[in-house]
Amino acid sequence: MLVDRVLGRHDAAAAAATSGAAEAGRLDVLDLQWDECHRRAHAKVTRGGRPVRVVLRLGTVLRDGDVLADRPDLLLVVRVVPCDLLVARPRSAAEAAVAALELGNLHAPVEVRDDGTLATPADGPAAGALAKHGVPFAVERRVFAPLAISGVTWTAGAGGAVVATTPARATGAPPPPVASRGPTP
Repeated sequence: MLVDRVLGRHDAAAAAATSGAAEAGRLDVLDLQWDECHRRAHAKVTRGGRPVRVVLRLGTVLRDGDVLADRPDLLLVVRVVPCDLLVARPRSAAEAAVAALELGNLHAPVEVRDDGTLATPADGPAAGALAKHGVPFAVERRVFAPLAISGVTWTAGAGGAVVATTPARATGAPPPPVASRGPTP
């Protein structure tokens, strides 16, 4: 099966309350890790054993609950696999700004939630940065949906380390030249 767009959103709770029995027979799930949601092309197998190729438009970010196929015999839904996250609970706007600055300096992906918490993949450098500034945090297992940054993708590396990839790094192209300011004295 080839998928080239997101058709809508699937609310599992609402589906169970209304047409859950009818939907259960046709529901299939495509599990993705959080760092796969920013990729535009996938070749995966669903929980039901169905091979799926996904090729999306540039800039499309998949989210937990996205519907990729809706046919009489199939409702294909994206599920993002929960992962261990550092969830920071800043007590003030200043503390939130410091936490965001420190996580940004680490090039860490961050999810900003409506309740004022910041979430980032659990790793030593991020925990150290938050602890250094006294920002309260805890490790929680949940679905991670980081903010999308144009031109940057993340991958989970060895030991859970997060690696940021920019287009220049991805293509192997050299960085753009620095403008010359003339001869130095």
